[in-house]
Amino acid sequence: MQKRRQKVVTKIPTYSLWDEVFDGCVLFLKESANKLDPYVPGGMDYCKINVIAFCIVTPVVLVSSLGLNAYLLCKRK
Repeated sequence: MQKRRQKVVTKIPTYSLWDEVFDGCVLFLKESANKLDPYVPGGMDYCKINVIAFCIVTPVVLVSSLGLNAYLLCKRK
């Protein structure tokens, strides 16, 4: 009995626009953390600024925006 040989298909990794945007955002956060490092007690790094930006600032902005939209919609009626 003869074994069948399987084709090995290797995918060439592609670098898309999303990868470029993600890398740019990471670089921006790292640079921001480096600039804020001397002013923050205990130091600032990428993880801390990521938590501040996406777990504190973003929800506050979102809730404020939703509240303002609701207020303006109620005021219009």
